Amino acid sequence: MEMQDVLSYFAKELAKHIPTQETKTPEEIMTTKDLESFLKVSRSKVYELIKIDGFPAYRVGSEFRILKNELIDWVKTQ
Repeated sequence: MEMQDVLSYFAKELAKHIPTQETKTPEEIMTTKDLESFLKVSRSKVYELIKIDGFPAYRVGSEFRILKNELIDWVKTQ
């Protein structure tokens, strides 16, 4: 194997670990409390929304997380 092949291999492997624009940052991940504040609704309304089929909420153990970008897209389609 030539040196260029080795470098190419390592470059491809390193690229797998470099964040892309699609990587979600912690600021884009919301808790139910964040969602209450963002939408200016009550806690019970947040849980009503989460129960709606297609609402972009993900269960993490006994809690939920919402990706802000997906939430904004969902709101635009409603």
